[in-house]
Amino acid sequence: MEETKRQYRQALVIDPSLAEARLRLGRTLQRSGEPEEAGEELRRVVEQGGGGPTQALAHLFLGELLERRGEAEGAVREYRKALEQDPTLQQAGLAVAAILWRSGDRTGAVEVLGTAVRSGRPVGLPTWLAYHLGLGLRAAPAIEALRRAARS
Repeated sequence: MEETKRQYRQALVIDPSLAEARLRLGRTLQRSGEPEEAGEELRRVVEQGGGGPTQALAHLFLGELLERRGEAEGAVREYRKALEQDPTLQQAGLAVAAILWRSGDRTGAVEVLGTAVRSGRPVGLPTWLAYHLGLGLRAAPAIEALRRAARS
């Protein structure tokens, strides 16, 4: 994992605006047991703005960090922000429902769970799967541009 972190950091030295590289660095830091650094990187992704899947995943991962620290209210806030960015991100809805359920709000949990399941329409490759497969969140437009260039 050290090499992975080094590569992402190097990419960010070259271009600090690479939100996806920052997101992946944050997730790698999170997975390698460095939650404070992970949170810093993920918050930078959120601060960059732009919306969409990268922002949604940053909020999702921030929610996970907060939930692990026992900060349920903050985690719910981040998960809801993830859903604002990507309403089909079922993981965020499921996480909110789980927190509500554990806190005793069974009705709220069932409502959120129902919404998460209904809104998780498969439109192309799900955001979380594209992320884990390393397909890049902007891969589709890049591939289409390559196709157009090859035809001309």
